[in-house]
Amino acid sequence: MEHNKAFVEAIVNRMKTVLGVESDTDAAKILGGTRSMLSLWKNRGSVPFQQCIEMAEKHNISLDWLVLGRGSKEVATADAVQPISDLYVEVEHFDAATLYAENGKLTSWTLPRTWLEQQGLEAASTWVVRAAGDSMAPTITDGQLVIVDRRVKDVDGVYLVDTGKSTRFRRLQRMMDGSIRLLCDNPAYAPDTIPAGDVLAFDPVGYCHSVIKLLR
Repeated sequence: MEHNKAFVEAIVNRMKTVLGVESDTDAAKILGGTRSMLSLWKNRGSVPFQQCIEMAEKHNISLDWLVLGRGSKEVATADAVQPISDLYVEVEHFDAATLYAENGKLTSWTLPRTWLEQQGLEAASTWVVRAAGDSMAPTITDGQLVIVDRRVKDVDGVYLVDTGKSTRFRRLQRMMDGSIRLLCDNPAYAPDTIPAGDVLAFDPVGYCHSVIKLLR
């Protein structure tokens, strides 16, 4: 989670550079938000990437530089830059612990359109979900962001599942007797079993395609 906060802090600092201000409060005012807007981003460990896209387009700066700190801030010419909407696509972003709660949806995430196509993913059926807890560690750790494909539900692997009490990531294993085991990669947690008679009613939220990891 601290990695996410550091990532957001770096984006906010570059935003302030573009806006020519030093304080979060002044930046939030220019961006049309509340005084605490940037602090909320940092605490959540996520940024509304639509805000980044709009800033990049308005100030004619590189989105790679603004979001990743990579390359030059300036773009060569407007004619040489492909429209941002052609390069990136928004997907919904949720917190696994409160997926179905009123405030379960966080901000949208913006992912490279080409990468989604290469992975065979569709924006309408792809979610970015923030994990909660350590039951799937070390595969998925607390606060990590997981790309979930809601179309895939019929192969073994790691899924986002609704346990009835909460929404968690679990490794699904189909057994010879027709039942399904819900396994935790952390051996400190016991597995659950869905009896064969209940399997038809079991509907995983989606398949865990990949984990977004920030390298430091």
